[in-house]
Amino acid sequence: MFNHYAVLEGREYHRDSECYRRLLDGAELQALEGKTNHAAQIMIRQGETLAELAGSGRIDSYCHVALNQLIQRNYDNQGACERIENTPFPMAVDFFGRAFTWIFIDAFKGKVSLHSFNASEASIYVFIVIPFSMMISWIFFYIEKVSESLEDPFDGMPHDVPISTLVRTIETDLYEILGETTSDKKPLGNGIAF
Repeated sequence: MFNHYAVLEGREYHRDSECYRRLLDGAELQALEGKTNHAAQIMIRQGETLAELAGSGRIDSYCHVALNQLIQRNYDNQGACERIENTPFPMAVDFFGRAFTWIFIDAFKGKVSLHSFNASEASIYVFIVIPFSMMISWIFFYIEKVSESLEDPFDGMPHDVPISTLVRTIETDLYEILGETTSDKKPLGNGIAF
């Protein structure tokens, strides 16, 4: 019924936003020319195809409504994902996170000093204070780096949202619903779901 399947290409699917083009025929590709949101245009075309099928009596009205609702939910989910992707954390989050981390690291090494100890105690505690202050500074530095890397969850990095794996699951479900056989599963890239 539909020829617009999201086919997983491993990491390449996630990296190449134009990989769907090989699944469309010439007329469909021409209809996309000049359009800014190709995914929305494909869903509109799917809706038109559904209307044609309902008009010719190939699907009943119940199936037509149910499939239109499915397309609407897909469109809503696509819009939600685009809003997430196009709305990064405010720059203040990154700036103040980095600034406070470095202020803490600089202040911490100055505050954890050996001035309150006499000379004999200082030699004992120096082996505790230096590794302890380095460990706490490293923790704050690492937290800042993790928050910076989480600003864009759709980059295809190992810690990001596994969009391609989710698409592969949806593709498998669609094949099963249509009664078709699933293509072979692609192996994970280096054991990581993308």
